[in-house]
Parts: sequence; structure tokens; C-alpha cells
Amino acid sequence: MAIDVHSKLFVASRQLDNAAPQPPQKFSREQLLKFIARQVGMAGRVVCCYEAGCFGYGLQRQITALGAQCLVIAPQDWDERHKKVNTDRTDTHAMALRLDRYVAGNSKALAVVRVPDEAQEVQRSRVRQRDQFLKDRNVWANRGKSLLTQYGLPASWSWWKPGHWEQTQKAVREQKPQHAQLLLQILKDFHDMLMAAWEKLAALTAEQENRQKQKKEHAKRLKGIGELSLAKIEAEIGDWKRFANRRQVASYTGLCPGVSGTGGKFTNLSINRCGNRRLRSVLVELAWLLPRYQPQYLPLLQWKKVLEGTNRSARKKAIVALARRLAVDLWRIHTGQCTAQKLGLRLAA
Repeated sequence: MAIDVHSKLFVASRQLDNAAPQPPQKFSREQLLKFIARQVGMAGRVVCCYEAGCFGYGLQRQITALGAQCLVIAPQDWDERHKKVNTDRTDTHAMALRLDRYVAGNSKALAVVRVPDEAQEVQRSRVRQRDQFLKDRNVWANRGKSLLTQYGLPASWSWWKPGHWEQTQKAVREQKPQHAQLLLQILKDFHDMLMAAWEKLAALTAEQENRQKQKKEHAKRLKGIGELSLAKIEAEIGDWKRFANRRQVASYTGLCPGVSGTGGKFTNLSINRCGNRRLRSVLVELAWLLPRYQPQYLPLLQWKKVLEGTNRSARKKAIVALARRLAVDLWRIHTGQCTAQKLGLRLAA
């Protein structure tokens, strides 16, 4: 059964054994769960799937509790022939055909997403919340800076910070005396939102740092990887043991190079960005810090000449390669396949 999920509507297409998919039916959530429960009572095996998205994994857990197997799959364009016909009917039909091939043994027919347990999902949401408040703070700060720039006033990104806020108000009153009251009111609204986001950001930062310090594994933390970076990595990975090999780890980061080839000729492309973008960003940040904090890291020694060179493009490629290798080595360390010392990595003091 292929399910197209909406906020209040669920469109499902059922396929019995090897027959063609049946026309899709529309359900509410309660109706869909009752329908699946009936299928479980009649069939020997029921397999459902729906695309990952903003609706999370709640539906998957409910369907699994009924006794059916439910796969959460990566979203994709189901109009493979580009006929410009994209409806719930065509999507569920194409999804059901792919699911049939997957159940028959073609593991590449669908890209199945790992479903974390509820505790992991909640913790991941908490870690991501800090990034959301960080983004909100930057948005309001840039809006205030944009307003100051618009009227030719001294514009700095730090206009809202304690010490700078008083100077900003003074500059507005001196240079725009006729409209100072209204301009200051606009800035005050931005400032209030900024301070609220800043307070939440500080509280979340302290919470995540303390949480990491209280863990037993904190004593084994690598030098150069701070508490916040470590919290992001753990939240996005969930469980290192879920990866069977290094290729799966590298693929999940989205740092693998693309390739285009035909007739024996191949061209290397930029990274595919098909993995977890949040994990990818923190790994790249850490890769830039490796020369400072982990100068004896074995992969770093291989790229040392490139990183010390002046070719900016080559340096970026080297950093991407280091970030990908760092993810693989972290997997090896956490699964007991290798130690940090063998890789030339130093532990934090």
C-alpha cells in the first residue's frame, strides 16, 4: 500500500500480490488506520510506505503497531518520464509499483529512511531548535542593519548588542531628529525579538554543553570537537552501529563526489549533497579545524601540501575529502574497529 500523506487527507493505493495497483482511495487518519487493520486481518503480510517529510514518523509508528510493515522513503519525483502529470493518483500508483519491486527483492527500488526511536527524535528536535533560534537571531539582526543602512545611519551587525544599542539610539536621534521616534520604535521591535531569541539561544547552548559534559563518553572526546558540534553529530547520527560499512557512512553525509560517465569516459562532479545537510555542515566546519587541533591526523598529512598551497579550489576539495574521511573514522571509533590513537587523533584534555 502506497500512501500520499497530507495534513488532513491520506490517499492510498493498494496492490494485492502481483496484480496491478488499484485506484487510490481517500481517507482521514482514523479511516486509514482502520482500513490497514482490516488488511492485516485478511492478508499474510501488509507492507506500506510513504514519503518522509514534515509529518514525521508518527504514522509509521501507528501502522507498525497494527501489525503491518511501514517504510518511510526519501521523497522523489514520481513523474519519471517528465510528462508533467503529477497528481495524488499518479504518485501513489508509481509508488506502489516501486514498493512491489522493493518487496520482490530489488533493494534499490526505494530509498528507505531510517526511523529513529521516539527518544532520539525528541532529542534531535531539541538540538535542532538551537539552530532555529540562531537563524532567528541573525534574521532580526540583519533586518535592523538593513533599516539603518536604508537611512544612511551607522550600520553594524552588532547594533543590538549591549553597549552598541545605546550608541545606535543616540545616532538615530542626532542624525534623524524629525523621524527618530518612529525609527526607534521600528528598531525597538527588532531589538525585542532579538533579545528574546538571544536569551533562548544562550539557554539552549548551556543546556547542550552541560548535557555533553555529563556523559561518560565526554572523557573520550576528540580535541577540536566541542560540545555543541558533538551534540549535533550524535543527534543526526542517532546510532553509529546502524551503518554496515564505510560507504553507507560517506553516503549519509552527502559528501560523496558525483560522476558522469559514458563510453568509458568519466567526469568527476561536485558532491551529490544527497545526505544529511546538517551533519554535512558540521563535518566541514570540523575539517577546517583539523590542521589546528589534530595536526597528526593521518588523512590530514596526505592533504597537507594541498591545504598549505594557494589553490583555493583544491583546498576546498581537500576539506571535503577530509570531512568525509572524518565521518568514516568517527564511525570506526564508535563501533570499536579502530582507536583514535591509531589514526593520529588526540583526545581533549
